[in-house]
Amino acid sequence: MEEPHRNLFEEFINGGWIVPIMGGLAMFTRILVTDPSLHWLDQLKKIGIAIIATTLAWFLIEPTEISSFYKAMCYGLTGFISPEIIGGLVNFGEKFSKDPDKYINK
Repeated sequence: MEEPHRNLFEEFINGGWIVPIMGGLAMFTRILVTDPSLHWLDQLKKIGIAIIATTLAWFLIEPTEISSFYKAMCYGLTGFISPEIIGGLVNFGEKFSKDPDKYINK
């Protein structure tokens, strides 16, 4: 039997929106524990990055057929370590742009 078509946007509106909030709260908690003296603008920037990263993670992971527990762990960890994830992607992009042949097999 064919699975009904899932509309991810509707699912996000109906309850998935809580995931980015939880990701932002995870980052807020991390800031409070590790570096509460960070300037408030830097704190907002990190929380915004966490919200964006967990939103992207929700859209990537939600359609997969894995346990909700594992999905929740992925979302939480994404929010918690989002600056490192984004920083790693930026560093890779910079290295790739300098020497793309190093990463592409011909």
